[in-house]
Amino acid sequence: MSESFLITSSNYDIALMLGLANRQGILSAAAKSAARSISAQVSRVLFRGILGSVLGGRGK
Repeated sequence: MSESFLITSSNYDIALMLGLANRQGILSAAAKSAARSISAQVSRVLFRGILGSVLGGRGK
Protein backbone atom coordinates (compact mmCIF):
# COMPACT_ATOMS: atom_id res chain seq x y z
CA MET A 1 0.00 0.00 0.00
CA SER A 2 1.14 3.54 -0.64
CA GLU A 3 1.72 6.13 2.05
CA SER A 4 -1.05 8.29 0.57
CA PHE A 5 -3.60 5.68 1.71
CA LEU A 6 -6.55 7.57 3.18
CA ILE A 7 -8.07 6.15 6.32
CA THR A 8 -11.85 6.35 6.47
CA SER A 9 -14.21 4.86 9.01
CA SER A 10 -14.94 1.91 6.71
CA ASN A 11 -11.32 0.83 6.29
CA TYR A 12 -9.86 1.96 9.63
CA ASP A 13 -9.73 -1.58 11.05
CA ILE A 14 -7.84 -2.81 7.99
CA ALA A 15 -5.46 0.13 8.24
CA LEU A 16 -4.80 -0.67 11.91
CA MET A 17 -4.03 -4.29 11.04
CA LEU A 18 -1.62 -3.22 8.30
CA GLY A 19 0.02 -0.62 10.53
CA LEU A 20 -0.95 2.24 8.23
CA ALA A 21 -2.99 4.19 10.78
CA ASN A 22 -0.01 4.60 13.08
CA ARG A 23 2.33 5.34 10.17
CA GLN A 24 0.06 8.09 8.92
CA GLY A 25 0.00 9.59 12.42
CA ILE A 26 3.79 9.51 12.62
CA LEU A 27 4.18 11.06 9.17
CA SER A 28 1.64 13.73 10.02
CA ALA A 29 3.43 14.55 13.28
CA ALA A 30 6.79 14.73 11.48
CA ALA A 31 5.36 17.04 8.81
CA LYS A 32 3.80 19.31 11.44
CA SER A 33 7.06 19.43 13.39
CA ALA A 34 9.04 20.31 10.25
CA ALA A 35 6.53 23.02 9.33
CA ARG A 36 6.75 24.51 12.84
CA SER A 37 10.54 24.48 12.73
CA ILE A 38 10.67 26.19 9.33
CA SER A 39 8.05 28.71 10.41
CA ALA A 40 10.01 29.53 13.57
CA GLN A 41 13.23 30.04 11.58
CA VAL A 42 11.53 32.29 9.02
CA SER A 43 9.82 34.28 11.78
CA ARG A 44 13.13 34.71 13.61
CA VAL A 45 14.89 35.99 10.47
CA LEU A 46 12.06 38.40 9.67
CA PHE A 47 11.87 39.67 13.25
CA ARG A 48 15.63 40.20 13.45
CA GLY A 49 15.60 42.02 10.10
CA ILE A 50 12.75 44.31 11.09
CA LEU A 51 14.18 44.94 14.55
CA GLY A 52 17.62 45.60 13.07
CA SER A 53 16.28 48.12 10.59
CA VAL A 54 14.23 49.91 13.25
CA LEU A 55 17.05 50.04 15.80
CA GLY A 56 19.79 50.66 13.23
CA GLY A 57 21.59 47.34 13.41
CA ARG A 58 25.34 47.20 12.94
CA GLY A 59 26.75 46.08 9.62
CA LYS A 60 29.69 43.68 9.66
